[in-house]
Amino acid sequence: MRNKEELKGSSEKNISWIDEMKESIEREIEQICTQAITLVDTKLLEASEGNAEDTVFYLKMRADYSRYRAEILTEDEK
Repeated sequence: MRNKEELKGSSEKNISWIDEMKESIEREIEQICTQAITLVDTKLLEASEGNAEDTVFYLKMRADYSRYRAEILTEDEK
């Protein structure tokens, strides 16, 4: 989106706002993913002991949230 605004010749104020919003959204996604991963690790996997189908479901869920988190983290944060 930033590139489109730059090509349109938008003001630096608009571009700055886009960068701020992107960072805000990325932080929020990272927090949600971390919370979901923690929930799976601390509660859901324990509750699914003995039920292979549930355990597989929660492990896949954990992998999905880990992937989402990895997609937005910078190299330094990984």
